[in-house]
Amino acid sequence: MTEHPVSKSTHRKMPAEPRTSVPNRQEKLKRIVNKTLGILFLLQALGIFLPSRAHRILGILFCVLVVIHCIEHRKWFMALCKGRYSQKRKEITAKNLSLFASIFILVLCGFFIPGTTHTFLDQGMYSVAGKIHIPMAVISLVLLCLHVRRFFKRNSKRPISQEKNRNSLKRLP
Repeated sequence: MTEHPVSKSTHRKMPAEPRTSVPNRQEKLKRIVNKTLGILFLLQALGIFLPSRAHRILGILFCVLVVIHCIEHRKWFMALCKGRYSQKRKEITAKNLSLFASIFILVLCGFFIPGTTHTFLDQGMYSVAGKIHIPMAVISLVLLCLHVRRFFKRNSKRPISQEKNRNSLKRLP
């Protein structure tokens, strides 16, 4: 048998395959954490309907998930001091840092409310923490809606108005 010589041109590297929309394991974990955070926040917002013990347990779980979320997005924190800030970047950063601060204060105040973990602290701190906790929850809810809205807006392929116009054209005779 004779072998046919193979030219070098046939051994070109194949172009990289386009990325599929199948998320890898890390992206799946991020999605699970984000969805669980949203559900827990809504459950916590209904805290007046939950028993105190359940509210505390969900609050601790929420804290753990916030820490995991921040670790997953540590590159964003590292990029805060890098690059130039456009107006849009300034707005997004202000919203995200405000959300981070409000959730931090919310958790800190929840930690010092009576009946939680520390009973040896001054009673005056308890009343201050209780008065700050609920307004901070409302502020956090508003900031969280702004934070999540940005991702839904970014991930949508086409605005709703264009979708309606496209569908209305199909119905024409």
